[in-house]
Amino acid sequence: MTDLPPLTVVCFSVLIHHLKQFGLEQALRADGLRSFASDSRYLQMDASVLRNLEVFRSIVGSHKGSLFWALDHTRTKFGSRLLHEWLSHPLRDLTILQSRQEAISELLHSESPVVHQLQELLDGIPDIDRGLTTCIHQRCGPSSLYAVLQTLGKLQTDLQSLSALAEQDLQSSLLQDLIKNTVQLLSNIQPFLQNLNPMAARNGDKTKLLHDYSAFPAVTKRLEQISAVTRQLQDLKPGITRTLGLFRFDYVTVSGQEFLIEIKQNQKKSIPSSWRKISETKQVVRYRSPEVDTCVKELNRLREHLVVDCHAAWLSFVTEFNAHYFAHKKAIKNIAILDVLFSLVEVAKQESYCKPTLVDMEETVINIEKGRHPVIPLLFSADDQFVANDTELKSSEECCMILSGPNMGGKSCYIRQVALIAVMAHIGSYVPAKSATISILDSVFVRMGARDELLQGRSTLMLELTEASVILRKATFRSLVLLDELGRGTSSCDGTSIAIATLYHLLTQVQCLTLFVTHYPAVMELEHQYVGRARNYHMAFLVHDKEDESPEELTFLYEVTSGSAGRSYGLNVARLANLPPLILQSASKKAVMLESWANSKCFTRQHFQRLWQSNDLKGSLEALGRTKCD
Repeated sequence: MTDLPPLTVVCFSVLIHHLKQFGLEQALRADGLRSFASDSRYLQMDASVLRNLEVFRSIVGSHKGSLFWALDHTRTKFGSRLLHEWLSHPLRDLTILQSRQEAISELLHSESPVVHQLQELLDGIPDIDRGLTTCIHQRCGPSSLYAVLQTLGKLQTDLQSLSALAEQDLQSSLLQDLIKNTVQLLSNIQPFLQNLNPMAARNGDKTKLLHDYSAFPAVTKRLEQISAVTRQLQDLKPGITRTLGLFRFDYVTVSGQEFLIEIKQNQKKSIPSSWRKISETKQVVRYRSPEVDTCVKELNRLREHLVVDCHAAWLSFVTEFNAHYFAHKKAIKNIAILDVLFSLVEVAKQESYCKPTLVDMEETVINIEKGRHPVIPLLFSADDQFVANDTELKSSEECCMILSGPNMGGKSCYIRQVALIAVMAHIGSYVPAKSATISILDSVFVRMGARDELLQGRSTLMLELTEASVILRKATFRSLVLLDELGRGTSSCDGTSIAIATLYHLLTQVQCLTLFVTHYPAVMELEHQYVGRARNYHMAFLVHDKEDESPEELTFLYEVTSGSAGRSYGLNVARLANLPPLILQSASKKAVMLESWANSKCFTRQHFQRLWQSNDLKGSLEALGRTKCD
């Protein structure tokens, strides 16, 4: 705290004062706070990146179809939450990532029985992380605390029995440390568990909850007083027997009424007038003598005090247990890490997954051989086959892929695929590729899709350029930037200008790894201006020409191929969208006319530039005149 700025200390003091009103100031205990993590520890991804990459929700808002859905094979709820945390905060620490990879690899290939036993240990574990949270806020009942203690005790016992074999069979230091540390962190569980009465805990009876109340003198004293009154009641039995003229007598309990003297109806004339009648049936009458009545009242009074004393003892017991909260919390996190590692093992078992090579050097590279989207193949039927593609980006050489091609050709899917593989590598997971070498990145930025926020007064273009502005301000040479059709929300002239200027800045100033999807031919011309730095690619397709004036039909091949695509074939999408045939034919005619006019202008401009550079003004004018005539 002393190292913090003065204003921060003031803010903390106000926060503590506020929390004290609710008894929550312990939440700010130093050993409970996560140490401040600078941006350098994590791969930076903002909300728009998580949304556009469909990390937690698909584009239609469902859990199914997201990266989290594809990776989540966890067996516990707290393990699933930890995987969510890993995906929202991927690491940049090469040592930790490699230790995760080694652990996953060993769990994947090891034949040791320890691996199977660890998997079985995870099955059926309740959400003890949430249970522990209710305990720290003293909102747990005896049954829930007992469930937490029972689960933690079983984990400690099972891991203790595995620790020797794990140390012998497992090579991963991460796995060995997780097992060893968890056993140590849970070493204090057994005394708490042994002192709890399971039956009383399940029934919520705090007066019989603990086997040993020696640490709570108020309860011990109250129990002694109750025992004394109970003995007095037993001592009264001989006198009652003589009064009734019976050989043997026992108290009865009816409808919760204890210590009742029950006699038959034909004997009630012998009852002293001082006895108080409690209840009566056709066969029997139940009384209490004045002495018994006095003892019962005293017994009830003592029992009421015992409830209060036992509740105080219960709170003290919970407080004592909570003193180990952070050790138990860390142990649960260790179990969650094991759960997530086993989840990623299930991912690695899928066909054509590999352990990526992570590098942390001056040069930034992404080299993926036969990479595939980690989610889409899971949504396909068994008969469908996803087309794998390569990616080669290197900050010192070709750092920018300018991707063009027909609409619906797979451009957006491909660039998402590259980013998702990078994110998976930064949590230590295997990735869907034949091989992959990926540098430790500092951030991923994505500008994709078209939407607006009209209530906030932001149009589609405004949102698009706001996101682009964030990228241009924050991207570094260690960033991966995905820009999908930047500038499409305005006129072709303005959109092209914005796209070219943005890509120029990324190429010359930021020098980050960039995937730039565009339909603008002028953007594709940057390949010639930045030879070796930017290169054109397109999604391959086949064109089936028609004899009439209808738009051509396309067959998408979904392969990333060198070179730019000549056209975008938007009319093919119009045909798939079932626009009326007359509209399609008219649009096709207009497209041919506009394309011919644009090509003529382009040819004239290029021809004029070549002639102008020849310094032959007269010849240039004559050639230009011939071009116009043609």
